Amino acid sequence: ALFLYKRKEKLNELSENKKSIDLYITTLIFCILSFISFFGITYPIFLKFYGTEIRVSKEFFNFWCYPFVIMLVSLLFYCTSKKKSRALILSLALLSLVLPLKNKMALFLLSILVISSIPLIKSIKARKVHLTHLGFILILIGAIVSTSFEDTYTITFKYPDELGTPKEFGKYSISLDEIKVFLNEKNNWIVESHFTIFNNGRGIYRGKAWYEDDRKWGRVTHIWIKRRPLEDIYVIFQGFNPHEEKIKIPITIKTIPMINLLWIGIIFLILGLIIEMGES
Repeated sequence: ALFLYKRKEKLNELSENKKSIDLYITTLIFCILSFISFFGITYPIFLKFYGTEIRVSKEFFNFWCYPFVIMLVSLLFYCTSKKKSRALILSLALLSLVLPLKNKMALFLLSILVISSIPLIKSIKARKVHLTHLGFILILIGAIVSTSFEDTYTITFKYPDELGTPKEFGKYSISLDEIKVFLNEKNNWIVESHFTIFNNGRGIYRGKAWYEDDRKWGRVTHIWIKRRPLEDIYVIFQGFNPHEEKIKIPITIKTIPMINLLWIGIIFLILGLIIEMGES
């Protein structure tokens, strides 16, 4: 939005400068995507002040962001390719909008992205790569792969019989080592689950996932996160029923691949926009 404001005096020159038109459209789409993200994150918080609790799932963001992402990919290819190739990407973009299945959408969008990256790869070889384009591609690849190929596992431990017993999830396994229940300084109940994650029978990470029963905000979950170069591991503990005859401790684990590409892409995108604003 700041970029658009800084260049408002050049609006009358748009018809004479195709590059400026593309730049304005791209920036406008980014503003729309930012608004969708901001709205999805903050709307539940505002409603909670009025006593209403809702949960905005990732399907909300996928549904509303998808058409604008297609526009951005199409615009990227349109700006960096030769005229004879532009009809191809526009046709693929229109077709991808009507694909019925999520996995097909993700794979199809990735294929469009690969085609769109060809001119960028050539520019990298020529050392004329634009950080904004590179950042955008990394963001898309990271977002698509991390959301489409994320794995979620729910593992239940019998307490206390299965304490220290490893259970498999994907290429790893996890053992529940200890459950701690206590009052903190705010007089809120804290319940901690301590665990060990194994790979090939060797313990590689120890951690805790816990929640707090806050008197004002209700139950607040604290997720254990291990960031790795190629994937992140999330361990989530949201409580158990202590009144069961046989207590069961459920642990939710998520493995999210290639999420680091998204963060690197965001950095490149911001740097590219700053450079573009400085040059303008």
